[in-house]
Amino acid sequence: MILIITKDLKAECEFTKEITSILEDYSVYHKINENEVHIPPQKVILSEIDMNHLFSDIFIYFTYLLRYGEIGGDGCDFSLELF
Repeated sequence: MILIITKDLKAECEFTKEITSILEDYSVYHKINENEVHIPPQKVILSEIDMNHLFSDIFIYFTYLLRYGEIGGDGCDFSLELF
């Protein structure tokens, strides 16, 4: 499953250590500034189960729009875009 993040995602959160741990587990590039988590635009490729965990554990803290898109290229059955 492919996720394309096309905008800077920023969220203030008290749980930055927990969030950082999860983002590192899924190899999502991010920066932490005090209580703010910043995820820059990038492409994230994960299994469906891991993507579900990423959305339920991390992306609940961010404001974004989600769009289904055939943007993954050949061999990609399902792709999402955060914008």
